[in-house]
Amino acid sequence: MNTINRTVLFVAALVLSTVAVANGSVLIEPSDLAEEISNGAVIIDLRENGAEKEISILPGSVTSPFSGWRGPSDNPGLVLSESRASKLFGDLGIRPGDRIILATAGGSNSMFGAAARAFWDLKSFGFGDVGILHGGVAAYQAAALPFADSYLSRQPKVLSLSFDTSFYAPKIDLLEVVQANQSTQLLDARPIAWHEGKKWHPASLTPGTLGSSKVLDYSKFFVTQDSSRLKTMDEIEALLDASNVQPNNISFCEAGWWSAGNWFIISQLNGYENSRLYAEGRVEWSRNELPQVNVPTQKELEELKKKSD
Repeated sequence: MNTINRTVLFVAALVLSTVAVANGSVLIEPSDLAEEISNGAVIIDLRENGAEKEISILPGSVTSPFSGWRGPSDNPGLVLSESRASKLFGDLGIRPGDRIILATAGGSNSMFGAAARAFWDLKSFGFGDVGILHGGVAAYQAAALPFADSYLSRQPKVLSLSFDTSFYAPKIDLLEVVQANQSTQLLDARPIAWHEGKKWHPASLTPGTLGSSKVLDYSKFFVTQDSSRLKTMDEIEALLDASNVQPNNISFCEAGWWSAGNWFIISQLNGYENSRLYAEGRVEWSRNELPQVNVPTQKELEELKKKSD
């Protein structure tokens, strides 16, 4: 793999490297969080509200449950409108130019996907200095680091944000790839059973996948399935090499969550700048009745539904 495309800083033999960006790093270890806060970073806690959250508040954090960033039930991966993003981020008291660090519970690899999607959202609306707390609150707590008594209350800001399409692939772009056999690589972030049409999101009209896509199972990048800590960069590079991931690629899943994790790994860690995300994913694709492969027959679908009940 071409190392010119990487800006990896190796900080520990058994810990994933952090990657330098314009001002900070895109992956922050729990032990480095205090220094980030002292330098002015704002921590956004993406966890949903609950008792556990109230007794494990990260220092320097504001709360913004990730459900508030998502689309409607029939299109949960829908990209934020410019007006909605301006209100959401303005109410948090942040603006482009601020150093932002995103935190999830960290109890599963899917939690990293949530942070990666929020990272993508912020980057797409002009926030250039964004990072993810590696391992989430679970890793911070495991390191026996101190919690705060309450969340910060920041002064709301009036924002007028514009959406940058650089990281985004709308369905029309994917349709061109599928129909015209373009050189852009389509990467299915879902496990093989989903790719084969045996599992699907409840909001998808049918199971299946996009033609010419190949599986790059998002879950393979993590130390364990119940952790949001990534494997070492050497292991990640080996997985990308084994899947022959190309510089010009589009990641998708059901609703832009797992695929956001793949996009983050490929673009932010591996340095493939022409990586894009189909944010709405196969939920939108299937509901628009666009061409798919691996779609089960009606009889097969009924059998699959019986097994899932």
